[in-house]
Amino acid sequence: MWFRRILAVIPAVALLVARITAEAQTAPRLGDAASFVVLGNSSVVNTGTATRITGNVGVSPSETIEGLSDDMFVLGDMRRNDALAKSARRDSDAADADLASRTCTAMLADTELGGKTFFHGVYCFTSPDVRLNGTVTFDAEGKRDAVFILRFAGALTTGRESQVLVIGNGYDGNVFWRASGAVSVGTSSSFIGNIFAGSGITFGSGARISGRALTRTGSVVLNNNLLLLCCAPITVSPSSLPNAALGAQYRQTFSASGGMAPYTFRISSGSPPLGLALVNGALQGTPRQTGSFLFTVDATDALGCTGTAAYVIQVDCGVATELESATLGVPYDGALFSAGTCTRIAVAFPKDLDLEGCRLKGVPKEVGTFSFIVKNTIAGERCFTLRVDDCPIVITDAPPPGIACSLYSHTFSATCAVAPYVFTANDLPDGFGLLTTGKLSATVSIARSYDIDVTVKDALMRSHTQRFTINFACPPNPSGTIVLPPGKVGELYAAQLPPLTCGETESFLVPSPPDGLCVFMNGAVSCKPSKGGPQEFSVIYKSKDGCVVTGKARIDVDCPLITLSDLPPMVQGVDYDQTIVIGGINPPYDVTDSGLPEGIVRDDLRIHGKPSSPGPYTFTITVTHPATSCVKRRTYSPTCPALEIAPAVLPNAVEGIPYGPIVFTTSGGTPPYVYSISGSLPAGVVPSGDTLSGTPTASGPFFFTIKVTDKYGCTATRDYSIYVMCTVACPRGIPTLSEWALWLLMMMMASAGMFMMRRVQ
Repeated sequence: MWFRRILAVIPAVALLVARITAEAQTAPRLGDAASFVVLGNSSVVNTGTATRITGNVGVSPSETIEGLSDDMFVLGDMRRNDALAKSARRDSDAADADLASRTCTAMLADTELGGKTFFHGVYCFTSPDVRLNGTVTFDAEGKRDAVFILRFAGALTTGRESQVLVIGNGYDGNVFWRASGAVSVGTSSSFIGNIFAGSGITFGSGARISGRALTRTGSVVLNNNLLLLCCAPITVSPSSLPNAALGAQYRQTFSASGGMAPYTFRISSGSPPLGLALVNGALQGTPRQTGSFLFTVDATDALGCTGTAAYVIQVDCGVATELESATLGVPYDGALFSAGTCTRIAVAFPKDLDLEGCRLKGVPKEVGTFSFIVKNTIAGERCFTLRVDDCPIVITDAPPPGIACSLYSHTFSATCAVAPYVFTANDLPDGFGLLTTGKLSATVSIARSYDIDVTVKDALMRSHTQRFTINFACPPNPSGTIVLPPGKVGELYAAQLPPLTCGETESFLVPSPPDGLCVFMNGAVSCKPSKGGPQEFSVIYKSKDGCVVTGKARIDVDCPLITLSDLPPMVQGVDYDQTIVIGGINPPYDVTDSGLPEGIVRDDLRIHGKPSSPGPYTFTITVTHPATSCVKRRTYSPTCPALEIAPAVLPNAVEGIPYGPIVFTTSGGTPPYVYSISGSLPAGVVPSGDTLSGTPTASGPFFFTIKVTDKYGCTATRDYSIYVMCTVACPRGIPTLSEWALWLLMMMMASAGMFMMRRVQ
């Protein structure tokens, strides 16, 4: 803890006093003063009971020593102005004079010694009051006989817990402090060297010195101090400690030399790792934490002299628990402990991995082997090793083949890429597009192979480029049928086949064009169609990229107007003989029929026979023109039309007065008409063709029926009645009229007959 002479940790802000080029100094001769740890002039006064002394304590020329007892001395005794004390006084004053006469190798105006390092030489301070706060170091640079002399024009005061260190194999007894004024050593401070004070020397409570306190005048005041004559250097071994391993037994024994055995050892500053302790001069135990640990070991000999050594012990993982390896960019989840609470030690985990409870989770973003320590509340600290393997980025899902002129879509993905990642592609062929999500779309019109270079870049800014070749096949045969403008049999036709909707058409080929038509390689259609109806044919397209597809086309060819002549009505039991006349085309023809009435036959275009069943009749005649494939169908319904006989009512007659003539007419049907009468006509009234006339010779009512038959046997009937009135002598029950009455009656009957005819019409 104090008298640190071997290796000390100096604060980074320490000021090193420049190394002085000077002749090496020799220590002044102390003579009998060398055996005195304290030599006062007027008195030595001790105020504490814990003061311990190695060396003589004297006073001269005074004889006053107060507060000391024999049990406070480890070695030495009190000398009150006896012969030895007087001789020591002379030798001390001579040494003081020698120090005062030395040539200054450095003149310093500093007022603070703390933080400075001095090399051998004579340092003269011009300030009347110099202080020491903190640590001042004397570096012998390996020279055991290096002498350090500090000379002060005034007083020297050291602060609380300040300390003096001698390093570099230096000797405490070769450090000399000469002050023209008083010297005050601070409470709990550690002081090394020989003090020559012009006036009194005061030690604060708990202050320690390895050296001498000599005054030219004044008193030396003590207070619970440890005072040692300049001790011989004590070396603590070993010079360094071997590393330790976490969880492994460790033992290292310390030894000391240069002092008076036996030695005791203690850790004066810093601390070893948890699990290690200094017991009976050995650092032993099982380390429970890793890292670098700095601490100081003091070795104290039988005289109370102390040697100090600073150590650094490194605790490494030792045998670590190897975890299951991880892969860059792939989620990782590994158990570290099965119970307890876990905390991480100040060791870096692999990037983007961290603790969740006692599990290591995350997506590693750094390749390598990582060692780290986790502290568990049950198992303590444990070292782990995790290897993160590289995972080269690969773009997966190679694009499948496509078809020209069809919408193409494909989505790329990537393995070992750390999300988020983006896809790009430079110099894409025309018709291609790529989204940053990896979705590729394309529509191309030329069937061939296309090369694309796709690059993916992940969150770690790693990128990878792959080339893909996509083969686009020829499109399938077009669906549907191309309908060209209509044509007409025998008329010049002109049209153009449309090109392919996919690619650039190079030529057209029609292996079997419609009859009469010409199709050229440029797709022109001409000549005169010779067949009627829908003409379908195949078209073979050849594109400039070598694709060959087959499509369908159709031309609706109109036939010339074909006519079939009308047929008159048919009547059951009536002979029928008609010939159909065809117009618009020239023979030969193919004629068929369907649905002819029983008794009717067809000879080519002649329809004849006698229907054996009553109508109405319906049948179809089909005429096919083989040369043009034109067809004409006509359905006939040769049913008699309705015939109507007029007049609807006949006028009454008068016996003996001419009647008529009444002319019958017929509407409907086809003349000529033939009339026949059944029933009872008045005597004297006779029919003649379509006329009824004569002079009634009998009176009374008469009822009869008129039947008309037209040219094709169609008939109709009408019932009539004529009332013939008598004029003079009528049989009983029949009225008679005078001439005047008869005339009036005839006029009334005529008017009534005309009225009825108008109603019928």
